[in-house]
Amino acid sequence: MDMEMQGSSSTERFIPVTSVANDKGVEVALDIYSYTIQIVNICFLGNPQHENEFVLVNAGMPESAPMILKEIEDRFGVGAQPKAIVLTHAHFFDHIGSIIDLVDKWNVPVYAHELEMPYLTSQKNYSLPDSTVEGGL
Repeated sequence: MDMEMQGSSSTERFIPVTSVANDKGVEVALDIYSYTIQIVNICFLGNPQHENEFVLVNAGMPESAPMILKEIEDRFGVGAQPKAIVLTHAHFFDHIGSIIDLVDKWNVPVYAHELEMPYLTSQKNYSLPDSTVEGGL
């Protein structure tokens, strides 16, 4: 993926925003765990008693791979890795920012809807933010 087209570079900086939920996880059910990194959520789908039987939903923000790896280790054990990664959509800022780091670490399939492929491969860009809607976010 051409990260330059997605507004990133190899020297990506940690985005200086956070929420009160940063670095906190919520067990929604035994096999659904939501974890907040800065202002975005990722999810683990799978029972923590089965260390390699889970799926990671989304890859967080740029530079968040270490936090994701630590949370996986805390929840599923040392050396645990997901069966797959599912991307809900291709926003680099909050959903696929650490995907390259994660797939470099694990050899697992990554799934996304076929309509997201042009955005994941930098063939298309999402529309620019509309500042009249929720401050442009």
